[in-house]
Amino acid sequence: MEPRPKPESDFLPALPVLPILEGIEPKSKEEIQSWAMERVTELLAWQNTFKVLDSLTRLKEILTVMEPIVREAASTEMAGKRDAFYGITLEKRNGAVQYDFSTDPTWVQLDKAKKDLEKYLKKLTGPAQETDPETGEVTTFYPPAKTYGKDSLAVSLK
Repeated sequence: MEPRPKPESDFLPALPVLPILEGIEPKSKEEIQSWAMERVTELLAWQNTFKVLDSLTRLKEILTVMEPIVREAASTEMAGKRDAFYGITLEKRNGAVQYDFSTDPTWVQLDKAKKDLEKYLKKLTGPAQETDPETGEVTTFYPPAKTYGKDSLAVSLK
């Protein structure tokens, strides 16, 4: 592999040795998580919580942009299907199989019926009975159980 050209930005050469990452490579995932817990405890002890959250949000945005580009470049540079570099293991995998059932008219009909039933059940405030006019069969419908996920804090960049 031939050496890469020197980046023109002064910021990019610092990325491989970001001060926050000094002394943590190459270590296991568990050691990195432990290191991160120690650092965040220290940060929150002497920094403004909102400033830390601001910095982490910006860093996350930077990584969100950079990571897929670097991942694609690494995939292109890999010689085989599996390799290891600097404490990480890389493995090329096939994409997941996805099925499209919308070509089957029976599935489409059942899917629509399911959605219609869910819409009806959401409106119920208690059990409801309906009688089939042709057979006289009585069916009881129950409203769905409601569960709520953990509350969260939405953070967005200006």
